Order: sequence, then structure tokens, then C-alpha cells
Amino acid sequence: MVDVYRQEISKISSYMIKDHYRILSLLHSFEMNSYKNLNLKIESFKTFKWRLEKHMFVEERAIFLSDKYDVSTEDFSLLFEISKQHNEIMNEVTDIFQNLKIDSGFKIEKLRDLLNKHLNFEEKIAYPRLDEIITETEKNRITNSIRDIISDL
Repeated sequence: MVDVYRQEISKISSYMIKDHYRILSLLHSFEMNSYKNLNLKIESFKTFKWRLEKHMFVEERAIFLSDKYDVSTEDFSLLFEISKQHNEIMNEVTDIFQNLKIDSGFKIEKLRDLLNKHLNFEEKIAYPRLDEIITETEKNRITNSIRDIISDL
């Protein structure tokens, strides 16, 4: 039983999926605070935004700059798709944040939809593939990078 647990914990996807839940929770917290004063809304959104940026940094740098991602392979298209989705999400985050700072109206539905689509893609396609193709040594290196950047996992 302990070996199964260690094997599961060593998977990159385990760490990153756990972080997905934190990101969604922070978005929900922001939504709950969106009816309160402007400063509280802004601080809540900044917390969400910072966590999301760290998560994306980990994916793009620590995980997907793996030696196994060769531009001539199908696996590289996963990185390209994830980067494209990250850009879409961050553009929406920037728009919301700009509107929030000037106390203008904003809608969170598009961001929530983009995030859910993205997280689903990562959890069902990208992370399982990554867990298959990287070596244990590389998993350990990436896991240590994840812990360094996303310190409370």
C-alpha cells in the first residue's frame, strides 16, 4: 500500500491537479468577495492571479521544458496548446483586473469557462502523457521545482 501511495505522489499530475483545486477555490473566493468593498475585491483577485501565474510558470518552465518535449513530436503539440490556453486565460485575467481597478463592471463566466476547459485538458491529456514519458530522475527534478515555486503543496 505504501508503494502505491509513493508512486502516486511521485506523479507530476498529482501535484498539479491539487493546485488546480486551489486555483478554482481562489476564484470562488473572489466571486464571493465581489459583492464587498473594492479593496477586498482587488486583493482577492490579486491572490487568485498570483497563484494562477505561479501555476502557469511551473507548467511552462519546470514541466514542459522537459528534455522529452521534442518539437518534432506529437507531444510538443501539447505544450503549444497549453501555452495558447494560458495566453487566453491571462488575457481574460488582465481584462478583469483592469476593469476591477477602475471599479467598472466585469464578468467572470468567460474566465471560469476557459479555466475549466484548460484544467480538464491538462488533467485528462497533458499530465498523464507527461507522467508516461519522463524518467524518474526527471520527475524528481520537476517535483522539486514544483515545491520550490508552489511552496505550500
